[in-house]
Amino acid sequence: MSVVGVGLLYPKRETNVGSAYRSCHIFDVDLIELIGARFTYQASDTTRAYRNIPLIVTNDLIIPYDCIPIAVEITEDAIPLPKFNHPRNAFYIFGPEDGSVPDKILGGCRWTITIPGQFCLNLACAVTAVLYDRASKQDTYTMPVIKNYNKFNLDEALKTLAEETRRPGKAFREPGPSPYDLSARRKK
Repeated sequence: MSVVGVGLLYPKRETNVGSAYRSCHIFDVDLIELIGARFTYQASDTTRAYRNIPLIVTNDLIIPYDCIPIAVEITEDAIPLPKFNHPRNAFYIFGPEDGSVPDKILGGCRWTITIPGQFCLNLACAVTAVLYDRASKQDTYTMPVIKNYNKFNLDEALKTLAEETRRPGKAFREPGPSPYDLSARRKK
C-alpha cells in the first residue's frame, strides 16, 4: 500500500485550490495539507474532497511519516516530470501561484521535479499533471470502468435511428413554418 500526500504552500486563488482538491480526490490522494491558507471556502471543489480525504490546515509544513518530500518547482536542476520515477510513498509540495517554493523547503526535499513547458502552469493544472503522471506510471493503478460501456452496439444504435426516422412525428418531426417567416404570420 502506498501513501500519497499533497501540500499546497500559501495558495492565492481559491478556485485553484478547489480544483486541486478535486484532482486529489480523483487520483486517490491520502492527505491534503494547506499551508498558510489565505481563505477557507473552495467552491470549485465539486466532489467535496474534504469529506473523503483528510485535510490539514496549518501554518507549518508537516511531512507525513515514511513519505518522501518532493518539490514541484521550476529550477535548473529539477528533474523533468516525464523522466521522473515516482516513489511508492510521496508527499508533493506545490508553491503558490504568485511565488515559488522557498529555498529552505527545496533543500529539505529529496527531489525537485518540473513540468516541462514554456511557462509555469497554474496550481490546479500542476497538481493534476503530477498526479496523472504518477497514476499513469503505476502498475497497480486501475482506471474506473464505466458500467455497461462494452454493451453498446453501434450497429444496433444506427438501425434503431434509421427505424425512428421512418416514423414521422416520432423521433424527428416534419419541419413547420419558421418563426422568422413573416409571410406565414400574415396569412393567419
